[in-house]
Amino acid sequence: MYKAAELEKVNSRKNIFNRVSQGLLHLGGFLELVVILVVWIYLFQNQKILGGFTQNEIITYIIGGSIIGIFTGWLLQRLIAEDLRSERSYLLIYKPIKYLFHVLTHGWAKVLLPFLTAVGLYAILVLVFSDRLIINIDPITISIIVAMIVLSFLVEFLLAYLIRLNIFWTIESDGLYRLLMRLKKLLAGNYFPLSILPALFVNISLFLPFAYSFFVPAELYLGKISRSEAIQGLGIQVIWIIILFVAIQTAWIRIANKSSRNSNLR
Repeated sequence: MYKAAELEKVNSRKNIFNRVSQGLLHLGGFLELVVILVVWIYLFQNQKILGGFTQNEIITYIIGGSIIGIFTGWLLQRLIAEDLRSERSYLLIYKPIKYLFHVLTHGWAKVLLPFLTAVGLYAILVLVFSDRLIINIDPITISIIVAMIVLSFLVEFLLAYLIRLNIFWTIESDGLYRLLMRLKKLLAGNYFPLSILPALFVNISLFLPFAYSFFVPAELYLGKISRSEAIQGLGIQVIWIIILFVAIQTAWIRIANKSSRNSNLR
């Protein structure tokens, strides 16, 4: 009984440490956002327009897109990370809607504290820059952005599942996962608007799903792209959802076949 009680205390302390670590990890992401804002404000010291953006547009772009990223990326990655280790994860293949509902309704105890911390930090940032943020309340524009966010959430869900599935079952490298997430943020336009890059790079980015979780919604909000262009983007997101789901099914089949061969060898 004594050993069991001691083990329970150790596990409890470990869980608390993990939650605090997650909070500090996102604090690092918040500080990264602050650094990006400071760099952009510095670049605007001697000019009013840079890359086709005013200073207020850039501030709105960076903060608004980052807030979207809390819900479409950061939160989901933490909700799904631990669940992929359980036997329930196979439900995505057979009952995807049920599994998505399960992910959204379970596991909140592990991410609630860092999530509320993140929301609080971003709320402070919004207050600090409230006089510089551009407000767009056009209902059609907002509706398209909401639809894009929902589809981005699904893309992030499938992408996180696919990446975690392959990492946990093959190389088990969190370092690679962090590298992939950095690359994804770059392609999404987290650090700067993709429109300031060469046209070829922008066109390639628009065929990938990442830009629709940050760059395109922010551009539409600021009136930099038309509604028809944004609606075309919704179609691209749907195509990527189908591609990712098929890729996950293929990965599961490969894993099942590999497990079957290993069992036969034994």
